[in-house]
Amino acid sequence: MRKLSLFIVVFFCSSLAFSDTLTEKQVHQLIDRMDSAINAKDAKAVLEEMSDNIEIVINIEAQGQTQTMRPSKAEYKDMLVATWAHYSEYKYDRGNTKISINNDQAVISADITESININGQEMTGQSKEKVTVQIVDDKPKITKVVAFTSM
Repeated sequence: MRKLSLFIVVFFCSSLAFSDTLTEKQVHQLIDRMDSAINAKDAKAVLEEMSDNIEIVINIEAQGQTQTMRPSKAEYKDMLVATWAHYSEYKYDRGNTKISINNDQAVISADITESININGQEMTGQSKEKVTVQIVDDKPKITKVVAFTSM
């Protein structure tokens, strides 16, 4: 009985110690959910994958000018909804995805291509994204996004 009690205590403590550890499977599942939500133009589902305190930094270079935006989570949602509602033929593609995991966080780097149709002309942006994922409230959540976009 004593050995069983010790085993339960050790098992419980070790599961608590590793509860904040991300796995590659969890990160791949989050990426899949995000890609599906984006392709479905589902802003609510996109935001469900983000922490409430997410830091978003978008650097956009167009016509030799660079603009940096730091939208809140709510502002980012508004941006998604407006883009998807006002422009036709939205296309999204992720490539060259790399994941590095260090216990309590994962960093995902990827090349993102997005295009929209504006008055019959296709406009394409290429982004290099770096996304940080951490366990928040026992779930993997995106806590930071830094994007460098060229139009």
